[in-house]
Amino acid sequence: MIAHVVRFFEDKDIIHVKGSINPSDDFNDINLELILSDLNQVTKYLDRINKKKMEQKEKNRLSELLSSLIMHLEEEKFVSNYEKIEELYKIPDLKLLTSKPMFIIANIDDGYDKEILNAFKNTLSENQKCIVIDTKIEQEISQLSPEEQFEFLKELEISDTALNQIIQTGYQLLGLKTFFTSGEKETRAWSAKKEFNAGQCSGIIHTDIERGFIRAETVSYNDYISHNGEQGSKDNGVWRQEGKDYIVNEGDVIYFRFNV
Repeated sequence: MIAHVVRFFEDKDIIHVKGSINPSDDFNDINLELILSDLNQVTKYLDRINKKKMEQKEKNRLSELLSSLIMHLEEEKFVSNYEKIEELYKIPDLKLLTSKPMFIIANIDDGYDKEILNAFKNTLSENQKCIVIDTKIEQEISQLSPEEQFEFLKELEISDTALNQIIQTGYQLLGLKTFFTSGEKETRAWSAKKEFNAGQCSGIIHTDIERGFIRAETVSYNDYISHNGEQGSKDNGVWRQEGKDYIVNEGDVIYFRFNV
């Protein structure tokens, strides 16, 4: 995943290579550098394929695929928009930058031009997420207690801290979700792919749990908190028993029953 930071502020102490700030141009320049890097890598890889001794049918297939990709990149398009991208994933040693999910961080200050920011956002495609961050404010927030942070964010009408926004955006782009396990010694958050069921999630904790899976006792995070934990959730009828194929929801608190 790539977090593309774009500068939206003027500062005489921070020199810009072109002498002036132009967020759209800066954004496009870096994107072009990424594309050229991929183009160079694919061209070299194709050259190796053409020289390599291998089954002719497979060589022809790869040569055609990579030649098509080179044309795509020469049109200054990201690999992520390539129509045969699934076939590229089957080539393990071809790691291309523009095939990765990307989101944009607009780095602003208190004197930034809102019209420039809005114009920049309008140039982005629907699937390009843009997070707006004032790093000076974020530095102030980081020095506060959780209670003070909440009041400070509320006063400035900011939905969440930059760190939390970045984490949430990253999870969305990578197709991840969070589930929790909670016991006497610790409560822990785990990351899993969105499509993972209870059996697969149990395997993230330990393969023995997946192998000996019996059931998943689960409750939503909000219910778990509002009913003061496991016993309160059971008393209020929100504690559920689910099988191996249950698709775990974002924020589920789960107790895995297993036997090996």
